[in-house]
Amino acid sequence: LGRHEDVAFVTYVSARRLAYIDGAVLLGESLKLHAPHVTRIALLEELQNPPMGFVENWLQSAGWDKLKEVPSLVPRNAVLGINDGIHMKAMLFNDEIFAGYDRLVYIDSDAWVRSSKIADLLDPSILSSMPIAMTYDWNDPKMFNTGVMVYRPNRAMFHEVFGMVMAGWDHDQPSINAAFEGQIATLDPVFNVHGPAVSSGNATAEDAVIVHFTGQVPSKGMFADADHLRSMRFGGGADASYGLVGAGCLYAEYFRWMASERCQQVVSHLLRSELNKALSDVE
Repeated sequence: LGRHEDVAFVTYVSARRLAYIDGAVLLGESLKLHAPHVTRIALLEELQNPPMGFVENWLQSAGWDKLKEVPSLVPRNAVLGINDGIHMKAMLFNDEIFAGYDRLVYIDSDAWVRSSKIADLLDPSILSSMPIAMTYDWNDPKMFNTGVMVYRPNRAMFHEVFGMVMAGWDHDQPSINAAFEGQIATLDPVFNVHGPAVSSGNATAEDAVIVHFTGQVPSKGMFADADHLRSMRFGGGADASYGLVGAGCLYAEYFRWMASERCQQVVSHLLRSELNKALSDVE
């Protein structure tokens, strides 16, 4: 895989929840493994706690080459709770932040790259007729899932998406779908295996390139809880309502990835401790 100067991988990190920092760290390590010559950029929500310098150093240690701080803004009508901290994903479309890049491959921080076929998303032909490409959301097939996006940053679209997010109450996905309605190319489901993608027959676990742990935070693959991780070790742990159901082998594989020496060196102390408990089968 040669050097690609005009394309980068991007993620968004809100440090309000430890699971998303650990997720970004593990995602960065997987990108370093499968696409080492492609720039990795993390957008980081500005927060006072934990200290930004601490989070930035941690992400850089996991291979995020460039860090871009974005303001912490909450829509006036937003319902506080599960969506806290994710509204500024709208900044992903701001071309001023990504000057010099023609295309971006965005991956949610609760996802994991498990194959070098990730390089297929660098092909400029993906955007030959549309400005953005996504997979369907298998939890709501009327929409596209914004957990993985290939797109060109565009100022006009940034203002449209940002305006919709700040005027609404929901997370980013409905606004991005609305802003790009009729202009979205469809990615192969293997590039965002989530929800019932496997159980419905739209993708196979074996072919998954990007695994996306949708569902409630305590069911995320990187959630630091020994009981949850022990369940994952043996193929369990998915959120039955919105999680990656029918693909227990991917949870078990992700557990092995987290527990590897490579990843143990970069995850949080809490996740490392809970992983070791799960490995020892000590309650």
